Amino acid sequence: MNIADTVKLVLLALFIAAVTRLAAGRQAFPRWVRALGSATAPILVIGGAAFVITSDSLSAVLALSLLLLLLWVAAVAVVITRSSAPTPRGAAR
Repeated sequence: MNIADTVKLVLLALFIAAVTRLAAGRQAFPRWVRALGSATAPILVIGGAAFVITSDSLSAVLALSLLLLLLWVAAVAVVITRSSAPTPRGAAR
């Protein structure tokens, strides 16, 4: 079970890294969201080690990584929602 949790976090980190890389190439996200994604991905991998290795510092990194994951998901959702919002009638495009 613990190894499966570690694998899930590594896969999440790969997903975040890929999305951040693609967004950087297309300038789809603001710089701060890309920076948050670039910081979150390796921290998730390090935090995933807390499931396999018993360590208070790794547990703290795991807690931080999960908070960063939630923050990154919320930031991406807000950016995508704002960029796809319809423009009001008569507004300049």
